[in-house]
Amino acid sequence: MKKQLLAAFVFLISCFALNSFAQEREFVINKVNLISEVGAYDYISNSYKYDGVLVFMRTVENRKRVGDETYDALTYKCSAEAWFFKDRKDYVTVDSVVVNGLKLTPNQPGNAYFYFTTDKYIHGVPSLSPNVMWNVYGGANGTSFSGESLLSTLKFPDFYYVSSFDPEIVIGSKTDWSFSISKWLTGAGFALGKPDLMRGWIVSPSFAPHKSLSNFSPSIKKDNVSEENYISTIEGRYDTFISDVCLPGTGSAFVRTYKLYPVKVTDPGTGLQKDWLFVMGAEAEVPVTFR
Repeated sequence: MKKQLLAAFVFLISCFALNSFAQEREFVINKVNLISEVGAYDYISNSYKYDGVLVFMRTVENRKRVGDETYDALTYKCSAEAWFFKDRKDYVTVDSVVVNGLKLTPNQPGNAYFYFTTDKYIHGVPSLSPNVMWNVYGGANGTSFSGESLLSTLKFPDFYYVSSFDPEIVIGSKTDWSFSISKWLTGAGFALGKPDLMRGWIVSPSFAPHKSLSNFSPSIKKDNVSEENYISTIEGRYDTFISDVCLPGTGSAFVRTYKLYPVKVTDPGTGLQKDWLFVMGAEAEVPVTFR
């Protein structure tokens, strides 16, 4: 059992928009940006690694597999998020971003600018053959793109879910808190591809400005996802869940897996090639009560 110390729980509140702004997806508890943890930002060079990052996330119900169910037995909602950058430092606006016919909503918190699904979601997306179609209409500032060539390329990573957890956390308590995540489909049967990344979080209501949840750094971080089960224990003696940080209310324990697809995109205006990162992800969450 891996013990997680307080040092692993630094806040993701920073001057970088990747971690600073909460999303309001009404069908999930956690508000952590979809772009979080995909490795898009280089903190050494203080710049982004890509000219654009586009994420497609499948949120599935959190439960174990029953019998010989396939992935599509899980109810789901899909959402998306897109960011574009000039010289990998400044945010670029485009005319519009459309995914599978749904136009994403532009948002501008502070000096950032990105596009994502809010009260809408994307449906009709099979697990094994998602056929995700991105269309970016760049306008005067951005690069236009039609994703027909990626329809057979972009695939979801394997699904994991929160398999065990304590449904309650007492703020200020010295009691340890643990949760486990497990692969949804094991044994015989067709499996999705191995994720490039896996992250497991616990988030709480928070005093933090511009955020409805306190976003701790993930307590489960795997870049080589090879096991069927992972567990994390947060040791209460390190005062992780304190009243200066956490508010009473409903938080969330959740897991995300990511598959990364770096793609060269040609700017139609200049003919220059841009480096875009497409991400396919899957997430599942459970409510956790903070009191």
